[in-house]
Amino acid sequence: MFERPFPGHLAAVPDQGSGTDWELVITVWFFRRWGILGLIYIIVGLVVAWNHAYITVALLKAVLSAILAVVLWWLVLLGVNFHLG
Repeated sequence: MFERPFPGHLAAVPDQGSGTDWELVITVWFFRRWGILGLIYIIVGLVVAWNHAYITVALLKAVLSAILAVVLWWLVLLGVNFHLG
C-alpha cells in the first residue's frame, strides 16, 4: 500500500510492527528531553565562554561580517563592504 516508487524516495513506509505505542512515546520523550538539555548545555557554555572572554563583541562582529559576506556574496563583488565596526 505504501510502497516507495523508487529507491531513496521519502514516501511513507508502513510500520513493520516491531514496536508498541509506548516505545514510540518513550523514544519521542527521550529525544525531546535531550534536545532541551542540549540547548541548555549550549546556552550555559556560551555564557561561560563570554564571562571568560573567549567570546567578545569584536568576535561577534567578525562572525556577523563573514556570514553577511557569504550570504550576500554578489554584493561583495559589487563593492559593498560588510566589515562591521
